[in-house]
Amino acid sequence: LGTFIPMIGLVTVGSHALADRYAYFPFIGIYLLLAWSLPARWFERPRARQGLTAGIACALAALLICSTLQVRHWRNSERLYAHTLAVTTGNALIHVNLGNTYLHAGQREAAREQYLQALRIRPQYAKAYLQLGLICEQTGQSAQAARHFRQALAIGRDYAGGAYPLGGRERATALHHLGQALLGEGNLEEAQQVFSALLAARPEWTPTVCYQMARAYAARGDDARAWPFLEAAAQSGFAQWERLATDSAFKDLRDTPRFREWLARKGRD
Repeated sequence: LGTFIPMIGLVTVGSHALADRYAYFPFIGIYLLLAWSLPARWFERPRARQGLTAGIACALAALLICSTLQVRHWRNSERLYAHTLAVTTGNALIHVNLGNTYLHAGQREAAREQYLQALRIRPQYAKAYLQLGLICEQTGQSAQAARHFRQALAIGRDYAGGAYPLGGRERATALHHLGQALLGEGNLEEAQQVFSALLAARPEWTPTVCYQMARAYAARGDDARAWPFLEAAAQSGFAQWERLATDSAFKDLRDTPRFREWLARKGRD
């Protein structure tokens, strides 16, 4: 009975309403119905049995050919998503998935076009904005990246209005990258507010976030504000102390006796 759960609508499995795999179990009943509906007398005469055998063989051959043709679309993600877009319309989800495939392959412009196409279909598709922000971040466009991350985070759960908001992990990712984009712009105060919202939802990110804030203040030369974040990073489990020895942001801080003593003490700990 558990195999019926994805099909009967009581439990949502992903964002799709239809899927080929949902038909596997129900089709067993159809096959049994077809087999048991054949009159027994058809199998009593040799010629009838031969005809049925030939018919079944032809049907299986046709199904084999159809399956072979269908499997060709599943060779890789790009081919599968391109085929899906060719046989469906208004499929924002697949445009985003195809964009992710292009982005993973390093084809940023092709990925950008897919995300924009998804937004033309569904303007409140938060993940498309998130992915556009990641592309801008990779190309050094901090201001544009921050704008896209804000757009992604601003979309609420208005499902009736066509909104497609971020999930919990995706929202944390957007907050993290928005904070990084703000650091890139030099907007440390707002970045700190964004990171605070992130840590309220994902406290396990504390070591990384505190290190990034310490790094940003140290690069600005504000050692007084950098130190509390370094201490917080250490207390929350940050262990990549070798990065401090080479990170250019801490160049001036490394020359101070306090930093050398502190780093030596952490190394002993």
